[in-house]
Amino acid sequence: MSGFISNLSNNANLWCTQTRVGSGNTESPLFKVTNGNTTSIWKMRIDWDAFKLSVMFVSASNDAEDKSFEVTTFCTGKETTITISTKQAKNYIIIGETSDCPCDYMHIFIKINVVCEPTNHRLLSNVTNDLAKALASENFSDIILVAKGGTEYKAHKVILSARSDVFDAMFRNECLESKTNRIEIDDMEADVMREMLNYIYTGKVVHEEMAPDLLMVANNC
Repeated sequence: MSGFISNLSNNANLWCTQTRVGSGNTESPLFKVTNGNTTSIWKMRIDWDAFKLSVMFVSASNDAEDKSFEVTTFCTGKETTITISTKQAKNYIIIGETSDCPCDYMHIFIKINVVCEPTNHRLLSNVTNDLAKALASENFSDIILVAKGGTEYKAHKVILSARSDVFDAMFRNECLESKTNRIEIDDMEADVMREMLNYIYTGKVVHEEMAPDLLMVANNC
């Protein structure tokens, strides 16, 4: 590879490198791949002693967070495809083997595409993020939950009611808490209440060590 890699036919996700057949390890320079609005940086390496071809995801633009890429190489008549996640950054991933080449030089082609997420998954992710923002901002909140020690958290009746049968019954029966828009839970620690609300809004547990406490809360909701 020794410093040479080129883009093919102005195709921003198809590249070719020419490398001299030899021994030891050879690496390509960094090269940039563009898929729509996503830009990523990559590198290739050949271990000639073991005939292993590897590829490394280095970095990507912010919109590529938690995305996966389909990496396909064409080498000495062989085509190999693997999937690499952005979570595997800066680690060489073996993509295949290079056969013993009778020529002095070998051409390696590499094509990289973003693995598209299903539309419903993206929509669900957007809804989750929006609900997390609603909880954090406290905008248009209409109920206050008070934890042990007096710590207060603002929330929204419609979300609590939709996600918890206990809260739903409380608001429907017009009990004192519903009329005062204030619910005091004296036996619940503030951090547990915060985690409970986060789970109600997003369905995610941020602090896994609190899962047993949340399980006890869930049994009462």
